[in-house]
Amino acid sequence: LKKRVKKAETYIFLDILSVSQSISAVFLSKIIKKVKLIGIVTDLPKHQTASNNRLTLKINNYIMKNMNYYIFLTEDMNDFINKSKKPYYVMEGLVNNNEIKEFEHQKYDKFTFHYAGSLNKKNKIDYLVQAFLRSSLNDAELHIYGSGDYSEELIKISSVNNNVKYFGVKPNKDVLIAQKKSHILVNPRFSNQEFTRYSFPSKLMEYLNSEVPILTTKLPGIPKSYYEYFNFIETESIEGFCLELKQIYETNYNQLELKAKKGKEYVSKNKNSKVQIKNILLWLHSM
Repeated sequence: LKKRVKKAETYIFLDILSVSQSISAVFLSKIIKKVKLIGIVTDLPKHQTASNNRLTLKINNYIMKNMNYYIFLTEDMNDFINKSKKPYYVMEGLVNNNEIKEFEHQKYDKFTFHYAGSLNKKNKIDYLVQAFLRSSLNDAELHIYGSGDYSEELIKISSVNNNVKYFGVKPNKDVLIAQKKSHILVNPRFSNQEFTRYSFPSKLMEYLNSEVPILTTKLPGIPKSYYEYFNFIETESIEGFCLELKQIYETNYNQLELKAKKGKEYVSKNKNSKVQIKNILLWLHSM
């Protein structure tokens, strides 16, 4: 994506984790001084690069140091990366207001908890499953979409527990429809893991846009301006998850829907793609 903001300068937006494109742009900026580079940082390279691939990590760090400006997901990203205190902008994500308008959203007959995303154990999906099984919510179901190192174990669990349903990897449209039909969308990722400081999960933005109540841990990357739209898991353990699942199941659903509606209105108005791009261009004009 290239955008001319000022007549004298050309700005190039780069995903700093895309090494081949970014390194070429860095070399170009060394030759043409009027080319300014804006690095979009969606994750820290050390969280994306295999530990034995030191060369790629070194190149990523070189690319980051040669950006003129940054766009981060969280303030903690800026503190970690931007040692030279270059201009930066925090954009935790954006939503597509047209993405799910046409999708059906009649609720499932049974009260349904929904999780979609990585099924790696580091995201504590195993804690969520065990908590749900312990909760004895016999009239509820847990629906799970995705893949990861917990997949095989989950297949076994779902084969002997009718209220735990594993759907594997499905097209995004199917997952969005399933979200709309569910009653509670869950994010079980623990907040004490280092990488959570440097991310605002895109799944949470997708959840907010679905207008379905959300139950999540209080990740450090979530700005306080979002707090009123989430239902938080206060104790990050199997027992804590179990308690929160029971409590939200027993909560007046109209109250939960009202909070979800406000969250949808907030991201639709303030975090849609047009508004976010406009804000970035205004920020560049102010430089």
